[in-house]
Amino acid sequence: MEIGKEFVEKIEALVQAGTLVEIDGKKWATKGFTPIHFEPHPAKKRVTTLTGLVEYLQSGIDALDPSSLVVHVEGVDKVTVFSKLEGLDRVRDEFIEARVDERLADFAFGQYMEVEAFVIALRSLFVQTDSCDRLIAFVSKVSGGSTFGLEDDGVTQTVNINKGVSGAVTKEASAPVIVSLKPFRTFRELDQVESEFLFRMKLINTERQIVGCALYEADGGRWRNAAVADIKTFLATSLGNEFSVIA
Repeated sequence: MEIGKEFVEKIEALVQAGTLVEIDGKKWATKGFTPIHFEPHPAKKRVTTLTGLVEYLQSGIDALDPSSLVVHVEGVDKVTVFSKLEGLDRVRDEFIEARVDERLADFAFGQYMEVEAFVIALRSLFVQTDSCDRLIAFVSKVSGGSTFGLEDDGVTQTVNINKGVSGAVTKEASAPVIVSLKPFRTFRELDQVESEFLFRMKLINTERQIVGCALYEADGGRWRNAAVADIKTFLATSLGNEFSVIA
């Protein structure tokens, strides 16, 4: 019997497609010998506040068992609620995620900006503290001059403006190099973490004598650990002992 090319191609197609076999009540594909099953998983809900996440869990709307859930503080801007390992694939269902609203503005650390923009940012993107008020009062008096000088001894900055001054600074004034501030960097329900920043000033336009101000984070990122701990405390207090909260 002569085997034609068309017959061979059909055999090859069947081999490549694979077939199904059933072993102990489970269906397997002979190609790769992988199990064939379907396990539906819920779509993850998303909220922008910790309060929204707490309200969802406490509402019981999806009849979730608190003992089978883990509330994971993944970072300063994200919390996820997921299940224990389940199903043949041993996967976790993610039910809800709280993430800080991306539409909320952040302060541009490490970037120089003109005095007016800097003051507006301090007013709108920081918790108003005495330290913040003092910094605003200082930079508001300095808008430029025909000559601008800056002396820095590592503890204070001395600003000298000889002419064309706008405001009360006429000769020189001192500002601290390190300032303690509370910018909005995590969920707004929380008291924002206070940390240290390096405050710098310089001319950003020598021709027009425009003064620029900048802040640099100076705590080595320790504020993140404090913020995560605050989120965990807030959730553990709000949800009670029924839920496991990890960070």
